[in-house]
Amino acid sequence: MNMISEKLGFGTHWTCAGAILLLLGGPASAEVVINLEPDTGEVSSQPPDKVVSVDPNSTTTFRATTTGTSALYGFQLNFGNSDVEDGQLDLHNWLTDGSWGLPFDSDFIPDWVVAASDFSGVNSPVAFGTFDVVAPDTPGDYLLTLDNRDAVSGTILNDGTTTAPTISDYGDVLVRVVPEPTSVALLAIAFASSLVSMLRRRHRRREPTT
Repeated sequence: MNMISEKLGFGTHWTCAGAILLLLGGPASAEVVINLEPDTGEVSSQPPDKVVSVDPNSTTTFRATTTGTSALYGFQLNFGNSDVEDGQLDLHNWLTDGSWGLPFDSDFIPDWVVAASDFSGVNSPVAFGTFDVVAPDTPGDYLLTLDNRDAVSGTILNDGTTTAPTISDYGDVLVRVVPEPTSVALLAIAFASSLVSMLRRRHRRREPTT
């Protein structure tokens, strides 16, 4: 971490350029909302969270975006408070949106943090990037969130002012892994097969012998 970013306390991933942009100052920051939107899956609402229902061991692509700000010059997103322990959600394949000129941390390993900056600024609505979430094979609810408010390593946005924008929503999503309804289908198939076999046996018994 460089000297300027260390003094400002704006994250382990800020570059010197990002720190200079913070020093430029500007109007007061507005509250912003971060969205984590799935490309597939059944989406419902369970306030205060969004619920995305998926199959066990399935892969869902999510898109990270934000609204409520005129432009951003850098971001640091920390997924570390999500349910990402062994046997829970598996996050991988982060791809920074092409609107960011300087993606300088594009790997969830080892700290669940991704980051990028841009000298010209990225106008709202801002797209951060996309990533894949692999669901575990155990049914249940698993939290996906960017709600990490650590002053150095947490989720931080840079809008060119001397203070980071206030994030009012960190995009919390409950990834609900639902059991596949294969057991019911298999029972129905087995019952139908058994019924057909029984009818065939009865038909054979009724056939005249020669």
